[in-house]
Amino acid sequence: MKKNFTLKKSLLVAAMVFMSLGAQAQLNWKYVPLWGQFKAYPADGGKVSATIAKSPNAEAPEGSNFGEPASLIDVKFASRTLSSVYANVTTTAVPNEGWKFAGFAEQKYEDGDPVLPTVPETTDNPKGLRVTSQLYSKDDLTDTAEEAFAKFPAEPDNVYYALFTRVTVGLDYLSELLGTVEIDKTVNDVGQQVTITATPKEEMKAQFAYWVEESTGNKITENPYTFTVSGADHYSPVFTSDNFFTIDFPEEGGYKEFYAENVVYFPEDIKRMDFFSNELKKTGEQAYFNVQNYTKAVPATNPTYFYGKGTQTFLNDPNDRDPNQFLMHSYPLEQWSGEEGVELTTYTITVKIPIGFYEEKDSVVGDVNAYLLNAEKNVFERVTEAKVPAKRVFLAIPKFYLDQVEEGFVPDMIYLTEEEAEAAGVNGVQVDKPMKNGKIYTLDGKQVASPKQKGVYIYDGKKLIFRK
Repeated sequence: MKKNFTLKKSLLVAAMVFMSLGAQAQLNWKYVPLWGQFKAYPADGGKVSATIAKSPNAEAPEGSNFGEPASLIDVKFASRTLSSVYANVTTTAVPNEGWKFAGFAEQKYEDGDPVLPTVPETTDNPKGLRVTSQLYSKDDLTDTAEEAFAKFPAEPDNVYYALFTRVTVGLDYLSELLGTVEIDKTVNDVGQQVTITATPKEEMKAQFAYWVEESTGNKITENPYTFTVSGADHYSPVFTSDNFFTIDFPEEGGYKEFYAENVVYFPEDIKRMDFFSNELKKTGEQAYFNVQNYTKAVPATNPTYFYGKGTQTFLNDPNDRDPNQFLMHSYPLEQWSGEEGVELTTYTITVKIPIGFYEEKDSVVGDVNAYLLNAEKNVFERVTEAKVPAKRVFLAIPKFYLDQVEEGFVPDMIYLTEEEAEAAGVNGVQVDKPMKNGKIYTLDGKQVASPKQKGVYIYDGKKLIFRK
């Protein structure tokens, strides 16, 4: 009965799509003339280029020079449309040697007169900017591109500036959480005096420590800091915080389990390893994960795993305790054993079972296998005792998900890469008289000149892992 309903619904959707396409085919496309101008300021600071984000379906008229970087770009074209009177243009700023890109800003007007903008509206580069017609509404559009070409305005509808400067200030990811930074002259040149100011956030228990001068690596403790511009440079403030804490990883790199009471932010060179049910795989008799890597933050009350090298600084945010909202296409496996541990004989978890594209139901699942990380071996080992120890992050994998990999499959170990799983499975390979002849073989005994694909090979009687 349900299959019949699904088929009917699919046929209905298909019919609606067909009717929609037929209706659109009867609509008349219209054309709107658009003219955007993009300028570099100062002109000797750099160049700007522009490309139309979507095809305008019409040839650009003479006088439109977008495509090649220049100090002034005219974007003229007729946009094919049903109702809109604008088009998106992707602009890219390229600073000359000795200059830095400060940002994009649209030209403003005072009493009808144009005013040069000196404060960037966005620092993204490239950046999508909109060319909008100020003269036409959807009722004024023309039937052909040629008619649109003949109706270009006397002046551009939109004028944007790519601003270039000598000195810039900025914040890295963690610093943005701890404070703000500003410069009194966003667009500045050699010989001018500028003042930069860093302001720590009290709610994050932050304090200003020093500036880092990019060109020299010097640390400057003065704040605000006033100086005369002598060339291109960049200044970054460093903040400290009472909410900082550190985690020690192996110097060569390794994994750590972690449970976040509050939202925790981590530096860019740290990877947060997440494990999802649909990423559990099998090769031979071994299991492994296609590990998902996430950056920036761990939601509150969320168990997770980190990968890092050396001593790393993390930021705890006690003001934010919003729990993570996981995507429902897969089930997150990480669990926290709490203060007293977890009895596996009575342990159950609630998961979302999909029953359609947009429907799902809750299902309480028992018969759970638990796995603990062995950080020294970089492998997850199945818990054979009746209880998971207290204060541990563990993977809770219901039989429901293991059976999806293979009916009755319960691995004792789960590896973090396919290569490691394949290497662990090469236990039955026997070589009667290993000869050191320098030859390379695949696991099924075929000789190869050299490894071409990632996997496990036999070389002089020893197994080797080739990573492409």
